[in-house]
Amino acid sequence: MKLMSLFTGSANDGQTEAGEADRTAPGDATHGVMMHVTLEAGHAAPLRQALSCDCGGDGWTMRIAPVAGTERVRLSLYLPKPHVERAMSRIGEHAPSAVFDRIVHMPFAPSDAWRDLARVRAGEQIAANRSNGQKITLRSVPSIRDLLTPEQIVLDLELPGRDGLFHWIGERLGGMTGVDARQITLELEGRERMGSTALGNGFAVPHCRLDHLRGAVALYVRSGTALELDPPDGLPVVDAVVLLVPIWATSMHLSLLAETAQLFNEGAFRRRLRDCRSVSEAHACIKAA
Repeated sequence: MKLMSLFTGSANDGQTEAGEADRTAPGDATHGVMMHVTLEAGHAAPLRQALSCDCGGDGWTMRIAPVAGTERVRLSLYLPKPHVERAMSRIGEHAPSAVFDRIVHMPFAPSDAWRDLARVRAGEQIAANRSNGQKITLRSVPSIRDLLTPEQIVLDLELPGRDGLFHWIGERLGGMTGVDARQITLELEGRERMGSTALGNGFAVPHCRLDHLRGAVALYVRSGTALELDPPDGLPVVDAVVLLVPIWATSMHLSLLAETAQLFNEGAFRRRLRDCRSVSEAHACIKAA
C-alpha cells in the first residue's frame, strides 16, 4: 500500500484536518478517525463487509465516490479509534494497491475551536464552488441538538420499508426547504447505495449534500415498524436522524455526522429517547443529552 500523505492530530503537532489543537492523548477512545482511501471499485464491497464484521455495533460510516475516468473509487471512512489499526489491515488484505491520501484524527464531540475552524473550511468550499455569482452567507456550524427542534421530531411513523422512508423524507423536507422533494429522495437513495447509513443498535443516519440548500437541516424519526437498512449488526432500524447539508459544506457535514454518531452511540441515551411518549419529551431528552 502507498502512503502518500498522513495527517494525525496530536498534542505534538497541534493540528487536525479542521485545525483544532488536540489536547487528548492519541489513544483516547473518545476520538475518531476519518480515513480517505483510493482503491479499485471491485474491492469496496468486500472491504465494507469485512468492516461490518469488525466494527460490530460501534459507529462507523463509509462514503464511496467514483474517481472520474478510472475504475477506482475514493472511500471516506469514519471509524472509532480502536478500530483503525484493524481497518488498515483489512484494506491491505482486500485492496493491496490502495492509496491512503489522508488520515484525519478528529473528536466525536467537536469543541468551539474545532467548530470555528470547520466553519472557515466550509467558507473556503463556498469560494471554491461559487459558480453562479450569488452571494452566500456563511453561518456558524450548527449543533444537531439545535437542529432537532420539536417540528423536526416525528414519533412512531408507520412506513412501508426503506423506500417508503426516503420518499416520505423527500416530501417532508422538500416542503420545508424549497428543494425538490424528488431530488432529496434520489440523493438519499444514491447515498444508501454507496453503503448503508445504519450504524447498528437500531440506529441510522441517512444523509446527503444538496445543491440549492441554504443551510443544514435535520430530522429525527422513530419508526413504528422496524426498517431494513442493511445494518452492520443485523438489527433492524428503529431510530433515524436525517441530515441534509449544502453541497459546499464538507466540514459541516463531517461535524454533524460525528456529533450525531457520538450522541446515538450512547446506549443509555437511546433507551431514554425510546421511552419518550411525546414530541416534547423527546425534544427535552435530546437537548439535555
